[in-house]
Parts: sequence; structure tokens; C-alpha cells
Amino acid sequence: MSINSTNYLQQLNTISNPNGIGLPVVQYTTQMQKALQLQLTTAPNQQLDTLNSQETALNALSKALSTFQSATQTLASSQNWDSVTAQSSNSNVFSATTAAGAQAGSYSISVSQLAQRQTDIQAGGFQSTATGASNFAAGTLAINVGGTAKASLSITAGESLNSIVNQINAKSSTTGVQAQVISTGNSTNPYYLALSSVNTGSASAFSLSGTFMTNNSSLKFNQTQAAQDANMTIDGVGLSSSTNTFKNPIPNLTINAAQVGSGTLTISTDSSSVVKAVQTWMSAYNSLLDLLHKDTAYTKSSGSGSSSQGQAGPLFTDVNANSLLSQLPMIASAQSGSGTYASLASLGIVTNPSNGHLEFQSSSGYGSSFSGTLQDGKTMFENALASNPSNVRQVFGTVQTSSASAIPTSGILGDLNNQLNTYLIGSNGSQGAIQSDIKSIDSQKQNINNYLDLINKQIQTRVSDFRKQLDALNQAMQQSQAQMSMLSGLMGGGQSTSSSSGSSGTSSGMP
Repeated sequence: MSINSTNYLQQLNTISNPNGIGLPVVQYTTQMQKALQLQLTTAPNQQLDTLNSQETALNALSKALSTFQSATQTLASSQNWDSVTAQSSNSNVFSATTAAGAQAGSYSISVSQLAQRQTDIQAGGFQSTATGASNFAAGTLAINVGGTAKASLSITAGESLNSIVNQINAKSSTTGVQAQVISTGNSTNPYYLALSSVNTGSASAFSLSGTFMTNNSSLKFNQTQAAQDANMTIDGVGLSSSTNTFKNPIPNLTINAAQVGSGTLTISTDSSSVVKAVQTWMSAYNSLLDLLHKDTAYTKSSGSGSSSQGQAGPLFTDVNANSLLSQLPMIASAQSGSGTYASLASLGIVTNPSNGHLEFQSSSGYGSSFSGTLQDGKTMFENALASNPSNVRQVFGTVQTSSASAIPTSGILGDLNNQLNTYLIGSNGSQGAIQSDIKSIDSQKQNINNYLDLINKQIQTRVSDFRKQLDALNQAMQQSQAQMSMLSGLMGGGQSTSSSSGSSGTSSGMP
């Protein structure tokens, strides 16, 4: 039986391998690695993607909860409810500004005197030059305030007016007196001194004394304006101020007197400021609800058939997110306190049924089938604030404080703040529910990553073993190829010799 080694080699060469005869090791091992990774790591990686989406959503939820809690604590501060406005009936006589907490009411204001500085003008001894030598004799100049010499200046003979002014002004921080050179514009001796107190008020009155005054008999000063306080009455109660500004004649009120006269000051609650604060708080609440709705929603597929699947939000199955979505609206719509107003709805703040938003009630309602008219929610709130502000504050649970924010313990704000704490900071040293969720997810992710590390190592080991097997098979095939080549050569050579011998034998056997 003869062996056709050439055909066998041709069969070996039909195996696809661009690198020559044998099996394509790189191709086979790469395909094996991809198949194993697809089979063993697809599901864990999908779990990681899901967990990462959940963690991202929980971090966003935690931020939104903190933002809403900050808004809740800001609204709880009385500073946002005590805002008032002041209105003068005669702004030519006085104006007023208020800070939060000023007592609302109407006050009768009468300004009888404005505050002013003392001014003394030189009445004799005018000089022909401001910078050149004067005709003054030497002496000391004492500047007295409140009967006490605050400064003593040494004036030399012939000292110029400008030099004297510089000396006086150098001591103004101590004496409260300032000086300047004034010119009458006359051609003869036009220059003279003018002194004035830096501040208004009777306490700034001053006088001049010393040998400089007595040694220069022609040097005289006339007082053209006396130092005096501002005087006014509020509902008949007298007040004075060293300036024309009266600070806190009523707590958190400032009155600026402009001229002598009278008028009425009206302080009223600034409802627009309170409305704005409440709207800011509702906006934070609505943003939080929108986020919860989005991340816990399940969107049905628009396709058809059993293979068509919907899309679930990252927190669709999260217990805490779904609990918040039900708890927050319940608290916001709950009864709070007693009295004429005992809920947000009684104040004109309702839940929009289409999106869950808190907002001032619409006078047109929310359903397309509604044909009547409702009270405007904002108007309801402003009326309640004007008629019974303490009851309105009770519903919300405001805290009397001078700080911009406060921790509410009662009312709607207190209940919401307590609920938010459960999810943000926990209680008795425990971790908040949201952070516990995130911590659990991190633990799951770590376990999956550890599993993937192990699986990838095992895959690498299996692929490496497979590569070794293929390499060994290729080596055996290469040896077989060499043997086939040698056998082919031997068999081909033997057939040629036999043929020659046969021919010779036949020839020799022929007659």
C-alpha cells in the first residue's frame, strides 16, 4: 500500500494560517478569550453599570435633599418673616429704613432741629498773602473742646496762614477741628482763616485761647454757626442725636432727618418679601420631587411584542427613594397646629395634581373639566399674613432668631426637617439612609470587582493552557511535515529506480 504524502501535506496547508503551516494560535486563543469573557463577565459588568447608575442617582438625591433642607431651615428663620417696609408721609422732612424685626405701626414724627457743625470765621487781622509772611506776633494757640485743651500749637512771628492751617489740621484727629484759608477776592488783604468742627453735634463745640490770641489784638473770630444736636420727637417722646441720623429710636429702625418739620411714619409687614421666601422654598421642594419622580419612574416601551422592554429609572426599586416620594407630599399636606389656618392649603398653597408641585392655588383650578373659579392662592396667603401673621408662622413652624437660618422643631417645616434628617444624617450616631444605601452599593461593587479579577485571572490561565496545547500541536505538525517531506523524497526516488530496473529487465528479457 502506498502513502500519498503530498496529499496529506496539502490537507495540512488548507488550515487558515497566514503565518504558515499549522494552527493559527493567536486567532484561536483570541477567540477563546473573547468567548470566555462574554460568557463569564457580561452579567457582572452589567451589574456594575446598574450599581454605578444607582450610586450616581443617590448622590444627586443626597444633594437635592441637602438643598431642600437648607431652604427649609432658611424659611424657618424669623428673619425671613420679620421683613418690614417704612414709609414717610413727608420725605422732605425725614426718611426711614428698617431691618427685620421692626415693630409694625404708625408713628408721628416731628423734627425741631438739625445737627450742625460749629464754624468760626476770622473777623480781623486779614493778610495780604496766604503763603508769605504774615504780620502776626508769636504765641501759643490752644484748641479747647468740652472745656479741655485738646492741642496747643506754637505759632512763630510772621508765620504764614498756610503754615498755621497745616498745624491745626495736623491735630484734627485729636481736636476734631479743621481749618482752611479763604480769600475774599479783594485786592487788599483778602486772606483769612476759617475753622470748623469735623463732626456735627454739641459735643463737637470748640473754642480758641492762648497767647497767640492775646498777642494779636486784631485777630478776632466770629462764630457763624454753632455746634448742635438734631432734635426730634416720636409720638411726643423727645430724642436727640449728634448727627441727623437717629439709629434705633424704635428697634431695627433708622430715621434720617432732612429738615425741620413733621410727618407720619408707617411701618408695615413686607408681604412681598415673605412671598418670595416661600416661593424659593417651594421651588427647592419641587426640584426634589421632580428628581424623585424621574429616578423612580418606569417608562413603558413604545414598541410591541414580548421582546420589547420598558426603561426603569436608576432608583426604581430603591426603598428610600420611593419612601421619600410618598412621605414628603404627606407631610406637606398634613394638618399643622390649630386656629383659622392649620395647613398649607388653608393658606392658599396646594399640590398640583399633574406633577406634585407645591404652588399657590390657581384661580382657574387644575382640571380641564373644572369650570368654576377658586380663590387666588397668593392673595389668600397675603391676606392670611396681614390678618393673622402669628397663625401663619405657626403653620410653618418658624423660629424666633437673629440668624439667617434656624432648626425648626414644629409645624410643617419641623416635620419636614426631621424627615430629611432620617435620610441625611440618621439618628443616635447612625448613618443616614441615603449614605447607608451608597455604602451598600460600594460594598457590592467591590465584591463584583473582586469576582471579575478572579474570573479574568482564570480566563488568562485557561487561554494560556490552550495556547500551550496549540503550540505543542503545531510543533508536532511541523515534525510530521518534515517527516512527510523526507518520506516523499524517499518514495519518489524509489519509484524512479524501480521503473528503470524494470525497463532494463524487460529489455534484457526480450529476445
